[in-house]
Amino acid sequence: MLRQFTVGACAAVLLAVPRQANGQSCSVDTVQAETVAAAMRVATRAHGDYDILATTNATRFQTALILELVRRARQSNMTGEVLFVTAEDIYFEFLKVAGLQGEPEKAPLYRQLAYEYRQDIRIEYRSDSIIQEVVSGPPHYAALNVRVAWLDRLDAVTKYGFSDTLSVPKLKITNHQVITYRLVDFGNMVVYDKVDGLSGRPLTGLLATLFKLIGEGNVKWSRSMYSVDGLQIIRARAKKIFNKTATVTINPDGYAQKDVPDDRPDLAAIAERLEQKLEITYYPYKCW
Repeated sequence: MLRQFTVGACAAVLLAVPRQANGQSCSVDTVQAETVAAAMRVATRAHGDYDILATTNATRFQTALILELVRRARQSNMTGEVLFVTAEDIYFEFLKVAGLQGEPEKAPLYRQLAYEYRQDIRIEYRSDSIIQEVVSGPPHYAALNVRVAWLDRLDAVTKYGFSDTLSVPKLKITNHQVITYRLVDFGNMVVYDKVDGLSGRPLTGLLATLFKLIGEGNVKWSRSMYSVDGLQIIRARAKKIFNKTATVTINPDGYAQKDVPDDRPDLAAIAERLEQKLEITYYPYKCW
């Protein structure tokens, strides 16, 4: 069963906010609300000032939050293998950071839906059990397994979708009940790899008619880097009958456009770096 929602924002981003994993023998540390709040304050300044209420900036915020939570866990010498962050703490601490405690209806729709579905986040962060080998690519600084999911519901909803009406082209995004991906931090580039459970399709443009016939494409990976003035460049791939790869530039205020501006050779250089060959062999998921 699928529920549909509409929002004005861009969706070349990987967003997914989570719920419970069927963890096996892995030890789990629940992240306290005050730690989530402190990590969020750091995440609001990721690569300069930017609008955390813009759905287009969701990936920037989410990535910075996850990496900061892991950094703090390692500094505190936690012994567990998995960090568990509740949907409630994510939602209510976000409202505080965004100054929306008395106006929760102004929170981005993706945040409201994540809370409605009680999607928690589980982060497996012991890198020695995640990447087996970087066959082709630069050295990495951190490798994480992320699981985004919610418990079975009485209404049997197993996915929900919403439309990003300000993206180019306009996009529809669907979050499935369980979303998993590998997050690899290369320092100047962050990769979401082996994504499962996130799909979408264009609503406008030349591809819209085709995707109406073949259905949604599944997001497979995305790579992102930042310019010195805080623009985020994302390159992502979706797969259905064929692969489709696209590059998007996102301004700090949330405005997004396809490819990079013609008058920015520095951004063209970043986009070229995002196209570099990257091949990673991973260990099977251990904790879910």
